[in-house]
Amino acid sequence: MRFSIRGPLVLATIGASAMAMGADPVPPRAMPPLPVPPVERRPMPPFLAQITISGDAKMSGVFEACLDPAEAGRSARERAEARPADAPPPLTGCASSAKVQPGGAIHHELSCDRAKGAAADVRFVSDGTLSDLHMHMVRTALDPATGALKTTAFDGRMVNEGPCPANLKPGEMRQPGGPVMDAEQAREILRLTRGQAE
Repeated sequence: MRFSIRGPLVLATIGASAMAMGADPVPPRAMPPLPVPPVERRPMPPFLAQITISGDAKMSGVFEACLDPAEAGRSARERAEARPADAPPPLTGCASSAKVQPGGAIHHELSCDRAKGAAADVRFVSDGTLSDLHMHMVRTALDPATGALKTTAFDGRMVNEGPCPANLKPGEMRQPGGPVMDAEQAREILRLTRGQAE
């Protein structure tokens, strides 16, 4: 996240100019007090995500997933704590950056390089929010069936459709045509969709 210094810099320049011309500097304004008690941050409730994927024949179509951001955070923490101390760090060979855009949207880029220890060469870009997120990924890795390098590319869009329906539990995903994947299968699809490397 980047913080802008433009406002303070402009104010400092105006203040210095006024002092150089002999004008009385304007006294600083008092900052408003912080809210007491602090504003409570409420976790985002589970929501139905409609995920449209195109470009990859094995994954193309419209998927529906019941996503629980709070559970995803807990699961990530548990996996990190269970990771052996001598295991290589996650996303070895990858570089990631994110920037908050005006209006709150986030631009995220992930780049992974097999020559630097990543499981696959990945170029992933996403733009948007949890309400409407656009993604593009190009991934090159060894095909387990042939042993040769294979490149796949896809575009995706995830849209928040509101509360999850009663017939789709948090963590589950409905494939095109109706079959429901359990949480583990859905996690694998979402991991690939987000461009994460093994």
